[in-house]
Amino acid sequence: MGPPDVFDLPLASGITEVSKSFYYKTDINQGFVRGDLQKTSGTFQNLEVVAILPEGFRPKFWGRYVAAFNDGTGYTVGTVTINEQGQILMGGSGVSKNAIFFDVVFVLAD
Repeated sequence: MGPPDVFDLPLASGITEVSKSFYYKTDINQGFVRGDLQKTSGTFQNLEVVAILPEGFRPKFWGRYVAAFNDGTGYTVGTVTINEQGQILMGGSGVSKNAIFFDVVFVLAD
């Protein structure tokens, strides 16, 4: 039992990394995803998809998680939602910002 394989987060068009963004799964059926992302232009839109996790790394149930949004003038708390299709979507008051950071742990689908 060694360390898990870590993969680059597959980003949607118009999204880039601020720093390393990745995902992996553990041997106890947990998924982990880290995103430190920004828009190449403009700001996030509500429910905008920023990445999609591949099959085998998707959650059993959709969940909404706390995220930190930034536009260079300060942080705002918002949310990311990860659904059963593996879509990572932006939400909440942070959608008027152009950068986001999140760390999420969830139960993997069977």
